[in-house]
Amino acid sequence: MVAEGAFVHPPDPEGPPTGASAWRTLSAWVLGGALVLVPLGLVMLSFGPRNLVRSWQFTMSGARVLHQLGGASKALVVAQGFWHWITWRPDFVVAALLAYLVFRHWPRVGRALLAALPVALWLAAQRATLGASGYVQIYALMTPYLYLFIPRERRETGAKLLIWIWAPAMIAGAMTAYTSAAGYANSAVGLAPALIVSGLFLAWALEAVGRPTASAPGPSAPPFRLGDGGAGLLPAPSSSAGVPWLALAVLIAIVGVTVTLNFQFQQRDVAHGELTSRFDSGPWWGIKVTPERRRLMDSYAADLHAQALPDDKLFIMYEGSGYYLYWTGEIAANSYWIGPNEETGQLHQTTISYYRRHRIVPTLVVHLLRTAGMTDAELQAASGGLDYPPTLVRPKYAFQRKPADESTAEVLARLPRK
Repeated sequence: MVAEGAFVHPPDPEGPPTGASAWRTLSAWVLGGALVLVPLGLVMLSFGPRNLVRSWQFTMSGARVLHQLGGASKALVVAQGFWHWITWRPDFVVAALLAYLVFRHWPRVGRALLAALPVALWLAAQRATLGASGYVQIYALMTPYLYLFIPRERRETGAKLLIWIWAPAMIAGAMTAYTSAAGYANSAVGLAPALIVSGLFLAWALEAVGRPTASAPGPSAPPFRLGDGGAGLLPAPSSSAGVPWLALAVLIAIVGVTVTLNFQFQQRDVAHGELTSRFDSGPWWGIKVTPERRRLMDSYAADLHAQALPDDKLFIMYEGSGYYLYWTGEIAANSYWIGPNEETGQLHQTTISYYRRHRIVPTLVVHLLRTAGMTDAELQAASGGLDYPPTLVRPKYAFQRKPADESTAEVLARLPRK
Protein backbone atom coordinates (compact mmCIF):
# COMPACT_ATOMS: atom_id res chain seq x y z
CA MET A 1 0.00 0.00 0.00
CA VAL A 2 1.06 3.56 -0.64
CA ALA A 3 0.51 6.17 2.02
CA GLU A 4 -2.03 8.90 1.32
CA GLY A 5 -0.41 12.01 -0.19
CA ALA A 6 2.82 10.19 -1.09
CA PHE A 7 4.51 11.08 -4.39
CA VAL A 8 4.93 8.06 -6.64
CA HIS A 9 7.36 7.95 -9.53
CA PRO A 10 6.37 5.87 -12.53
CA PRO A 11 8.26 2.60 -12.77
CA ASP A 12 11.42 2.55 -14.86
CA PRO A 13 10.73 0.20 -17.77
CA GLU A 14 14.40 -0.53 -18.24
CA GLY A 15 15.24 -0.89 -14.54
CA PRO A 16 18.33 0.45 -12.84
CA PRO A 17 21.61 0.19 -14.72
CA THR A 18 23.57 -2.96 -14.00
CA GLY A 19 27.30 -3.47 -13.80
CA ALA A 20 27.27 -5.30 -17.11
CA SER A 21 25.45 -2.46 -18.92
CA ALA A 22 27.82 0.12 -17.45
CA TRP A 23 30.77 -1.96 -18.62
CA ARG A 24 29.31 -2.21 -22.12
CA THR A 25 28.82 1.57 -22.22
CA LEU A 26 32.41 2.17 -21.10
CA SER A 27 33.69 -0.32 -23.66
CA ALA A 28 31.74 1.45 -26.41
CA TRP A 29 33.28 4.79 -25.43
CA VAL A 30 36.80 3.29 -25.39
CA LEU A 31 36.28 1.59 -28.75
CA GLY A 32 34.87 4.79 -30.27
CA GLY A 33 37.81 6.80 -28.99
CA ALA A 34 40.26 4.24 -30.34
CA LEU A 35 38.66 4.34 -33.79
CA VAL A 36 39.33 8.09 -33.86
CA LEU A 37 42.65 8.39 -32.04
CA VAL A 38 44.49 5.43 -33.56
CA PRO A 39 44.16 6.55 -37.23
CA LEU A 40 45.02 10.14 -36.28
CA GLY A 41 48.03 8.93 -34.31
CA LEU A 42 49.26 6.85 -37.25
CA VAL A 43 48.91 9.81 -39.62
CA MET A 44 50.88 12.03 -37.22
CA LEU A 45 53.59 9.39 -36.69
CA SER A 46 53.96 9.06 -40.46
CA PHE A 47 55.65 12.47 -40.42
CA GLY A 48 58.29 11.10 -38.06
CA PRO A 49 58.67 11.56 -34.28
CA ARG A 50 61.55 14.00 -34.77
CA ASN A 51 59.45 16.26 -36.98
CA LEU A 52 56.58 16.12 -34.50
CA VAL A 53 58.87 17.20 -31.65
CA ARG A 54 60.34 20.01 -33.76
CA SER A 55 56.86 21.19 -34.78
CA TRP A 56 55.72 21.21 -31.16
CA GLN A 57 58.80 23.14 -30.02
CA PHE A 58 58.40 25.64 -32.83
CA THR A 59 54.70 26.12 -32.08
CA MET A 60 55.36 26.74 -28.40
CA SER A 61 58.21 29.15 -29.09
CA GLY A 62 55.98 31.08 -31.49
CA ALA A 63 53.18 31.17 -28.93
CA ARG A 64 55.55 32.67 -26.34
CA VAL A 65 56.93 35.27 -28.73
CA LEU A 66 53.44 36.31 -29.89
CA HIS A 67 52.17 36.53 -26.29
CA GLN A 68 49.69 33.73 -26.81
CA LEU A 69 50.85 32.23 -23.53
CA GLY A 70 50.94 35.53 -21.73
CA GLY A 71 50.49 34.34 -18.17
CA ALA A 72 48.34 36.07 -15.59
CA SER A 73 48.40 39.43 -17.37
CA LYS A 74 46.83 37.95 -20.51
CA ALA A 75 44.22 36.16 -18.40
CA LEU A 76 43.35 39.45 -16.69
CA VAL A 77 42.96 41.23 -20.03
CA VAL A 78 40.64 38.47 -21.29
CA ALA A 79 38.55 38.59 -18.11
CA GLN A 80 38.29 42.39 -18.32
CA GLY A 81 37.21 42.11 -21.95
CA PHE A 82 34.41 39.71 -21.04
CA TRP A 83 33.29 41.91 -18.16
CA HIS A 84 33.23 45.13 -20.20
CA TRP A 85 31.36 43.40 -23.00
CA ILE A 86 28.71 41.93 -20.69
CA THR A 87 28.14 45.20 -18.83
CA TRP A 88 28.16 47.60 -21.77
CA ARG A 89 24.36 47.34 -21.98
CA PRO A 90 23.07 47.38 -18.36
CA ASP A 91 19.51 47.70 -19.69
CA PHE A 92 19.79 44.11 -20.95
CA VAL A 93 20.74 42.93 -17.49
CA VAL A 94 17.80 44.81 -15.95
CA ALA A 95 15.40 43.39 -18.56
CA ALA A 96 16.61 39.85 -17.84
CA LEU A 97 16.06 40.32 -14.10
CA LEU A 98 12.56 41.72 -14.67
CA ALA A 99 11.66 38.79 -16.93
CA TYR A 100 12.73 36.36 -14.22
CA LEU A 101 10.75 38.21 -11.54
CA VAL A 102 7.67 38.06 -13.75
CA PHE A 103 8.29 34.34 -14.25
CA ARG A 104 8.39 33.78 -10.49
CA HIS A 105 4.86 35.17 -10.12
CA TRP A 106 3.34 34.38 -13.54
CA PRO A 107 5.31 31.50 -15.10
CA ARG A 108 3.54 31.52 -18.46
CA VAL A 109 3.99 35.25 -18.94
CA GLY A 110 7.63 35.10 -17.86
CA ARG A 111 8.38 32.31 -20.30
CA ALA A 112 6.50 34.11 -23.07
CA LEU A 113 8.82 37.11 -22.59
CA LEU A 114 11.70 34.91 -23.77
CA ALA A 115 10.19 35.13 -27.25
CA ALA A 116 11.83 38.59 -27.46
CA LEU A 117 15.29 37.01 -27.22
CA PRO A 118 16.10 37.26 -30.97
CA VAL A 119 15.59 41.04 -30.78
CA ALA A 120 17.83 41.29 -27.73
CA LEU A 121 20.55 39.23 -29.42
CA TRP A 122 20.34 41.39 -32.52
CA LEU A 123 20.80 44.55 -30.46
CA ALA A 124 23.65 43.00 -28.47
CA ALA A 125 25.47 42.16 -31.70
CA GLN A 126 25.60 45.77 -32.84
CA ARG A 127 28.76 46.46 -30.87
CA ALA A 128 31.33 47.16 -33.57
CA THR A 129 34.19 45.23 -31.97
CA LEU A 130 32.15 42.02 -31.98
CA GLY A 131 30.35 42.40 -35.26
CA ALA A 132 32.05 39.37 -36.77
CA SER A 133 31.09 36.98 -33.98
CA GLY A 134 27.73 38.67 -33.42
CA TYR A 135 25.78 37.54 -30.41
CA VAL A 136 27.54 34.21 -29.76
CA GLN A 137 29.11 35.25 -26.47
CA ILE A 138 25.96 36.62 -24.84
CA TYR A 139 23.78 33.74 -26.08
CA ALA A 140 26.25 31.20 -24.70
CA LEU A 141 26.56 32.98 -21.35
CA MET A 142 22.75 33.05 -21.03
CA THR A 143 22.50 29.25 -20.76
CA PRO A 144 22.28 29.10 -16.92
CA TYR A 145 19.74 31.94 -17.01
CA LEU A 146 17.56 30.05 -19.49
CA TYR A 147 17.84 26.96 -17.29
CA LEU A 148 15.79 28.80 -14.65
CA PHE A 149 12.80 28.87 -17.02
CA ILE A 150 12.65 25.24 -18.10
CA PRO A 151 9.88 23.00 -16.70
CA ARG A 152 10.48 21.00 -13.55
CA GLU A 153 10.49 17.64 -15.34
CA ARG A 154 13.37 18.84 -17.53
CA ARG A 155 15.59 20.06 -14.68
CA GLU A 156 17.60 16.88 -14.17
CA THR A 157 18.41 16.53 -17.86
CA GLY A 158 19.14 20.25 -18.06
CA ALA A 159 21.59 20.02 -15.16
CA LYS A 160 23.48 17.26 -16.97
CA LEU A 161 23.71 19.41 -20.09
CA LEU A 162 25.07 22.31 -18.02
CA ILE A 163 27.75 20.08 -16.53
CA TRP A 164 28.78 18.06 -19.56
CA ILE A 165 28.32 20.53 -22.45
CA TRP A 166 27.97 24.11 -21.24
CA ALA A 167 30.79 24.07 -18.67
CA PRO A 168 33.37 22.53 -21.07
CA ALA A 169 32.30 25.05 -23.72
CA MET A 170 33.02 27.86 -21.27
CA ILE A 171 36.49 26.45 -20.69
CA ALA A 172 37.04 26.11 -24.43
CA GLY A 173 35.89 29.70 -25.00
CA ALA A 174 38.20 31.01 -22.29
CA MET A 175 41.16 29.08 -23.70
CA THR A 176 40.40 30.29 -27.21
CA ALA A 177 40.40 33.86 -25.95
CA TYR A 178 43.54 33.29 -23.89
CA THR A 179 45.56 31.85 -26.77
CA SER A 180 44.28 34.29 -29.40
CA ALA A 181 45.87 37.62 -30.15
CA ALA A 182 42.34 39.07 -30.47
CA GLY A 183 41.45 37.97 -26.91
CA TYR A 184 37.84 37.62 -25.84
CA ALA A 185 36.49 38.60 -29.26
CA ASN A 186 37.58 35.18 -30.60
CA SER A 187 36.05 33.21 -27.73
CA ALA A 188 33.05 32.44 -29.96
CA VAL A 189 35.02 29.58 -31.53
CA GLY A 190 35.12 27.65 -28.27
CA LEU A 191 31.68 28.70 -27.06
CA ALA A 192 29.83 27.16 -30.02
CA PRO A 193 28.61 23.98 -28.19
CA ALA A 194 26.95 26.17 -25.54
CA LEU A 195 24.67 27.61 -28.21
CA ILE A 196 23.04 24.21 -28.67
CA VAL A 197 22.25 24.02 -24.96
CA SER A 198 20.87 27.56 -24.93
CA GLY A 199 18.63 26.76 -27.87
CA LEU A 200 17.38 23.59 -26.23
CA PHE A 201 16.63 25.32 -22.92
CA LEU A 202 14.85 28.12 -24.77
CA ALA A 203 12.73 25.61 -26.70
CA TRP A 204 11.78 23.74 -23.50
CA ALA A 205 10.78 26.98 -21.78
CA LEU A 206 8.66 28.22 -24.70
CA GLU A 207 6.98 24.85 -25.20
CA ALA A 208 5.66 25.16 -21.65
CA VAL A 209 3.98 28.53 -22.27
CA GLY A 210 0.63 26.94 -23.14
CA ARG A 211 0.76 24.20 -20.50
CA PRO A 212 -0.64 24.37 -16.98
CA THR A 213 2.00 24.71 -14.32
CA ALA A 214 2.66 21.41 -12.54
CA SER A 215 2.15 21.43 -8.81
CA ALA A 216 5.24 20.93 -6.71
CA PRO A 217 5.35 17.67 -4.73
CA GLY A 218 3.91 18.12 -1.24
CA PRO A 219 1.03 17.21 1.07
CA SER A 220 -1.18 20.00 -0.32
CA ALA A 221 -1.22 18.60 -3.86
CA PRO A 222 -4.40 16.73 -4.79
CA PRO A 223 -3.92 12.95 -4.71
CA PHE A 224 -5.09 10.55 -7.34
CA ARG A 225 -5.88 6.87 -7.04
CA LEU A 226 -3.41 4.37 -8.39
CA GLY A 227 -4.42 1.10 -9.91
CA ASP A 228 -3.66 -0.80 -6.71
CA GLY A 229 -5.71 1.53 -4.56
CA GLY A 230 -2.76 3.73 -3.54
CA ALA A 231 -2.53 7.46 -3.96
CA GLY A 232 -0.03 9.83 -5.53
CA LEU A 233 0.35 13.22 -7.19
CA LEU A 234 -0.74 13.99 -10.71
CA PRO A 235 2.07 13.26 -13.16
CA ALA A 236 3.85 16.12 -14.91
CA PRO A 237 2.14 17.33 -18.08
CA SER A 238 3.28 15.82 -21.32
CA SER A 239 5.93 17.76 -23.19
CA SER A 240 3.90 17.37 -26.37
CA ALA A 241 1.30 19.80 -25.05
CA GLY A 242 1.65 23.56 -25.07
CA VAL A 243 2.66 25.82 -27.94
CA PRO A 244 5.44 24.04 -29.85
CA TRP A 245 5.17 26.45 -32.78
CA LEU A 246 6.30 29.33 -30.53
CA ALA A 247 9.61 27.64 -29.77
CA LEU A 248 10.09 26.82 -33.44
CA ALA A 249 9.34 30.41 -34.49
CA VAL A 250 11.77 31.90 -31.97
CA LEU A 251 14.58 29.49 -32.88
CA ILE A 252 14.03 30.23 -36.57
CA ALA A 253 14.27 33.94 -35.74
CA ILE A 254 17.61 33.34 -33.99
CA VAL A 255 18.87 31.50 -37.07
CA GLY A 256 17.67 34.49 -39.07
CA VAL A 257 19.71 36.80 -36.85
CA THR A 258 22.74 34.58 -37.43
CA VAL A 259 22.38 34.63 -41.19
CA THR A 260 21.71 38.36 -41.28
CA LEU A 261 24.75 39.13 -39.15
CA ASN A 262 26.95 37.03 -41.40
CA PHE A 263 25.82 39.11 -44.36
CA GLN A 264 25.98 42.40 -42.48
CA PHE A 265 29.46 42.13 -41.03
CA GLN A 266 32.76 41.30 -42.66
CA GLN A 267 35.72 41.19 -40.29
CA ARG A 268 38.18 44.04 -41.00
CA ASP A 269 36.18 44.88 -44.08
CA VAL A 270 32.80 46.19 -45.21
CA ALA A 271 29.12 45.31 -45.28
CA HIS A 272 27.99 42.59 -47.66
CA GLY A 273 26.01 45.08 -49.72
CA GLU A 274 29.23 46.80 -50.78
CA LEU A 275 30.70 43.61 -52.26
CA THR A 276 29.61 44.27 -55.82
CA SER A 277 32.57 43.24 -57.98
CA ARG A 278 32.99 39.51 -58.72
CA PHE A 279 36.27 37.97 -59.91
CA ASP A 280 35.78 36.13 -63.20
CA SER A 281 39.20 34.43 -63.27
CA GLY A 282 42.22 33.65 -61.16
CA PRO A 283 42.44 32.15 -57.66
CA TRP A 284 39.60 34.31 -56.35
CA TRP A 285 37.26 33.30 -59.16
CA GLY A 286 33.60 33.71 -58.17
CA ILE A 287 34.30 35.74 -55.03
CA LYS A 288 32.69 39.18 -54.69
CA VAL A 289 34.68 42.10 -53.29
CA THR A 290 34.46 45.87 -53.40
CA PRO A 291 35.40 47.50 -56.72
CA GLU A 292 38.40 49.09 -54.99
CA ARG A 293 39.66 45.72 -53.75
CA ARG A 294 39.12 44.22 -57.22
CA ARG A 295 41.28 46.93 -58.81
CA LEU A 296 43.93 46.44 -56.12
CA MET A 297 44.17 42.67 -56.62
CA ASP A 298 44.14 42.92 -60.41
CA SER A 299 46.97 45.46 -60.25
CA TYR A 300 48.91 43.31 -57.80
CA ALA A 301 48.52 40.20 -59.96
CA ALA A 302 49.87 42.02 -63.03
CA ASP A 303 52.78 43.52 -61.08
CA LEU A 304 53.69 40.18 -59.50
CA HIS A 305 53.81 38.54 -62.92
CA ALA A 306 56.10 41.31 -64.19
CA GLN A 307 58.41 41.33 -61.15
CA ALA A 308 58.80 37.60 -60.54
CA LEU A 309 61.81 35.54 -61.60
CA PRO A 310 61.71 31.74 -61.99
CA ASP A 311 63.82 31.00 -58.88
CA ASP A 312 62.27 33.61 -56.58
CA LYS A 313 61.23 32.84 -53.01
CA LEU A 314 58.30 35.10 -52.12
CA PHE A 315 57.50 36.72 -48.79
CA ILE A 316 54.39 38.88 -48.11
CA MET A 317 54.69 41.59 -45.43
CA TYR A 318 52.43 41.79 -43.43
CA GLU A 319 49.24 39.79 -42.85
CA GLY A 320 48.38 39.24 -46.48
CA SER A 321 47.83 35.51 -46.85
CA GLY A 322 45.39 35.96 -49.76
CA TYR A 323 48.14 37.51 -51.87
CA TYR A 324 50.05 34.21 -51.93
CA LEU A 325 47.22 32.68 -53.99
CA TYR A 326 48.61 34.40 -57.07
CA TRP A 327 52.01 32.75 -56.59
CA THR A 328 52.95 29.26 -57.80
CA GLY A 329 56.65 29.31 -56.90
CA GLU A 330 58.53 28.85 -53.64
CA ILE A 331 57.91 30.95 -50.57
CA ALA A 332 60.25 31.97 -47.75
CA ALA A 333 57.95 32.23 -44.74
CA ASN A 334 57.09 30.09 -41.74
CA SER A 335 53.45 31.20 -41.93
CA TYR A 336 51.06 32.62 -44.48
CA TRP A 337 49.88 35.21 -41.94
CA ILE A 338 52.81 37.14 -40.43
CA GLY A 339 52.49 40.47 -38.64
CA PRO A 340 55.21 42.93 -37.65
CA ASN A 341 56.71 43.22 -34.20
CA GLU A 342 54.94 46.37 -33.01
CA GLU A 343 57.75 47.28 -30.61
CA THR A 344 60.74 46.97 -32.96
CA GLY A 345 59.23 47.04 -36.45
CA GLN A 346 61.34 43.94 -37.23
CA LEU A 347 60.29 40.49 -38.29
CA HIS A 348 59.25 38.26 -35.41
CA GLN A 349 62.01 36.15 -33.94
CA THR A 350 60.19 32.96 -34.95
CA THR A 351 60.44 33.93 -38.61
CA ILE A 352 64.10 34.94 -38.27
CA SER A 353 64.87 31.66 -36.49
CA TYR A 354 63.15 29.82 -39.33
CA TYR A 355 65.41 31.55 -41.86
CA ARG A 356 68.55 30.71 -39.90
CA ARG A 357 67.52 27.11 -39.30
CA HIS A 358 66.81 26.46 -42.99
CA ARG A 359 69.49 28.84 -44.35
CA ILE A 360 67.06 30.66 -46.61
CA VAL A 361 65.86 34.23 -47.07
CA PRO A 362 63.22 35.70 -49.38
CA THR A 363 64.41 37.05 -52.69
CA LEU A 364 61.19 38.93 -53.52
CA VAL A 365 59.14 40.78 -50.89
CA VAL A 366 55.71 42.37 -51.28
CA HIS A 367 55.31 44.99 -48.56
CA LEU A 368 51.64 45.83 -47.96
CA LEU A 369 51.47 49.41 -46.69
CA ARG A 370 50.42 52.88 -47.70
CA THR A 371 53.46 54.25 -49.47
CA ALA A 372 52.32 57.86 -49.90
CA GLY A 373 55.10 60.23 -48.80
CA MET A 374 57.66 57.47 -48.23
CA THR A 375 61.05 57.61 -49.93
CA ASP A 376 62.88 54.58 -51.27
CA ALA A 377 65.26 54.77 -48.32
CA GLU A 378 62.35 54.73 -45.85
CA LEU A 379 60.78 51.77 -47.59
CA GLN A 380 64.08 49.93 -47.48
CA ALA A 381 64.47 50.65 -43.76
CA ALA A 382 60.90 49.48 -43.10
CA SER A 383 61.39 46.01 -44.60
CA GLY A 384 61.48 44.26 -41.23
CA GLY A 385 65.28 44.06 -41.05
CA LEU A 386 65.78 42.57 -44.52
CA ASP A 387 66.89 45.98 -45.85
CA TYR A 388 65.85 45.28 -49.44
CA PRO A 389 65.57 48.23 -51.87
CA PRO A 390 62.20 48.76 -53.60
CA THR A 391 61.86 47.89 -57.29
CA LEU A 392 58.21 48.94 -57.80
CA VAL A 393 56.07 51.21 -55.61
CA ARG A 394 52.28 51.41 -55.74
CA PRO A 395 49.96 53.41 -53.42
CA LYS A 396 49.15 50.35 -51.23
CA TYR A 397 52.14 48.07 -51.69
CA ALA A 398 55.76 47.96 -52.77
CA PHE A 399 57.91 45.26 -54.32
CA GLN A 400 61.38 44.90 -52.80
CA ARG A 401 64.14 42.56 -54.00
CA LYS A 402 67.29 41.13 -52.51
CA PRO A 403 70.28 42.51 -54.46
CA ALA A 404 71.74 39.92 -56.79
CA ASP A 405 75.26 40.41 -55.39
CA GLU A 406 74.18 39.83 -51.81
CA SER A 407 74.40 36.34 -50.31
CA THR A 408 71.99 34.58 -48.00
CA ALA A 409 74.62 34.64 -45.25
CA GLU A 410 74.94 38.42 -45.48
CA VAL A 411 71.17 38.90 -45.10
CA LEU A 412 71.05 36.52 -42.13
CA ALA A 413 73.96 38.33 -40.50
CA ARG A 414 72.13 41.64 -40.30
CA LEU A 415 68.85 40.21 -39.04
CA PRO A 416 68.49 40.81 -35.28
CA ARG A 417 69.14 38.01 -32.80
CA LYS A 418 67.36 37.36 -29.52
